[in-house]
Amino acid sequence: MKMRGSKQLCSATNRDGSACHGMALADGFCFSHSPALREKRMAARSKGGQHSAKTARLQKMMPPRLVPVFLLLETVLKELYDRQIDAKTAQAIASVSRSLVFVFTAGELEERVRALEKSRK
Repeated sequence: MKMRGSKQLCSATNRDGSACHGMALADGFCFSHSPALREKRMAARSKGGQHSAKTARLQKMMPPRLVPVFLLLETVLKELYDRQIDAKTAQAIASVSRSLVFVFTAGELEERVRALEKSRK
């Protein structure tokens, strides 16, 4: 049994074959290696990715109405990579998304032009 002070260390090995130096929980494994905590680990990874600084900055720069389109395309990319959907379906989704963004952008531009014209009168 590996120990660090009065604490027991995880009994698992890392991918490179070295001993894990994480603190063991009741089952003898750390949070990262415990089979009983697999679902919690997966949820934490997913949540961590959703709240990354890069994603948060991108969502602040993007018009709020386009955020769902971006998130959908991000999901499509992952599903395409994981081969959960075929390329034709992904292409169709991307094409419709492009059209939505085009319509939104045209509408926003028209709204700005009207506001400028109104302010000049």
